[in-house]
Amino acid sequence: MEWQPIETAPKDGTEILLALAPNSNAQDGQVVIGAFYHSVLWGDCWMFNGDYTITADGGATHWMPLPKLPEAE
Repeated sequence: MEWQPIETAPKDGTEILLALAPNSNAQDGQVVIGAFYHSVLWGDCWMFNGDYTITADGGATHWMPLPKLPEAE
């Protein structure tokens, strides 16, 4: 699957791959596993690495579903 615009990402708490833009004041230019959630303090956000957050209107630019796990041999 190809990278998709962040506007099309699931907003139901599903973990996905997030591409973070340089200067997103998070993990600049990295790919992380994250999920969408609503924060009382910040509004709509992406949470990743357990506790980092970025607002949904900045930082993450693209998303992709997580790949399937390999099958056990």
